[in-house]
Amino acid sequence: MTAPAVKLVVVAGTRVAVTRRDGAELVILTRLAGRGAGIWDGLWSRLAKRFTVANVDLSLPEGSLLDDPGAVFDGYADLTVRVARELGHPRFHVFGWNGGSHIALHAAARRSDALFSCTLLGAFSTLPDMRRAEAGVAFMRTMMNQPDKELYALYWFMSGLTPGFVEEHYDRVAALARRRAEADRFVHMDIERLTKWIKALRRHWLSDAELNRIRIPVTILAPDLDLWHAGPTVAMARALAERIPTATLEVLEDAGSLIALEDPDRIAHLFLSSLRN
Repeated sequence: MTAPAVKLVVVAGTRVAVTRRDGAELVILTRLAGRGAGIWDGLWSRLAKRFTVANVDLSLPEGSLLDDPGAVFDGYADLTVRVARELGHPRFHVFGWNGGSHIALHAAARRSDALFSCTLLGAFSTLPDMRRAEAGVAFMRTMMNQPDKELYALYWFMSGLTPGFVEEHYDRVAALARRRAEADRFVHMDIERLTKWIKALRRHWLSDAELNRIRIPVTILAPDLDLWHAGPTVAMARALAERIPTATLEVLEDAGSLIALEDPDRIAHLFLSSLRN
């Protein structure tokens, strides 16, 4: 079964990439960027053989909204629900990756009537000792403050992939880095605003009471390699899973945060398996 072509449409006032499959359930993929960096491509094509798949073109908030990340994630969770409904799906599966995990989790906690399931890949959470993550963020800031944005993008990809994959597919990794440096608004933000947001991603913005009330299935996929040392980490995923009564934690051995790019078959299999459980 081949995957249908991706179409760009405007839904609920925002750009949405979508592949439609008649009679199929909807999966919305969330991350704090559009589809342009190529992160979702391999997983998308696999999921689209069975589901209607959509990705909302999100960007970081402007001005004072940045001071309330929880409200931003909540607003984006609302947006995913509106997009799903306008696409004709009163309920859907949400799959959040890294920063998009915050959006997916807010949808699970506050819009659960619209969801079948929630999957989080590389989710962030607050730990009692955040010193390692803080050092990683400081290193990220140093690289992002350089004029050559492609260098930061290249190291971002290299840190999320296994060394063996980078060695074998370096030309592909370098091309992805160029694509991100050119297309992703994130890497061109003001450095102070950007650093503030990166730190905000490494906290949780839902109370324990809200997480404890989640009743839909939540699957947390936790890659065990953190070459950037800024998270996401297995410890963050475990801390989050302990707060959600319906959570299932799957530790992905020998995997980095870009495992969906490196091995989309593995992630598609885990996603489908979680729906059967």
